[in-house]
Amino acid sequence: MLYHIKRGHTKFTMVDLPPGIEPADYARLLTDKQDPRIDDKWGPAGCLDLGGGEYYFFGWAST
Repeated sequence: MLYHIKRGHTKFTMVDLPPGIEPADYARLLTDKQDPRIDDKWGPAGCLDLGGGEYYFFGWAST
């Protein structure tokens, strides 16, 4: 049996985090609004720069 597997991107898109909004809330908002920058299950993922070398990744994961 032969299976063809489509692999997703290993990349991410940097998205600016507006001041005063929690990262999880903003990630949920972008996901709920189906923002085209991060709404493809094959990637890329979204990434919020939290400062100090910390990042918040979110989005869909292909299987």
